[in-house]
Amino acid sequence: MSRRDALLRLASEHGVSPSVVASILDTVNAHPDLIDLPRILAGLLGALRVSAQGQQISIAGGDPLVWREVCNWIISLRAYPDISTVLGDRFWFG
Repeated sequence: MSRRDALLRLASEHGVSPSVVASILDTVNAHPDLIDLPRILAGLLGALRVSAQGQQISIAGGDPLVWREVCNWIISLRAYPDISTVLGDRFWFG
């Protein structure tokens, strides 16, 4: 199973929309091994937060609030015990 598929399955198991996760991965052109994905999404999350203070940005037609929630969820995965077993050793470099 690919790392992307593993993340989408994990999202589904946690009640997170796999389609939103897939849209985010496509938008940031995530590496197939999801290399350092939480750090990449922290940058996207920052941009989404700043846009909330002014004119909202919408990327790929996504709801910025939903994207912020999903980015936060993906970033939080770095703290899960043994996440590297599921998403690979390069998911989070810390």
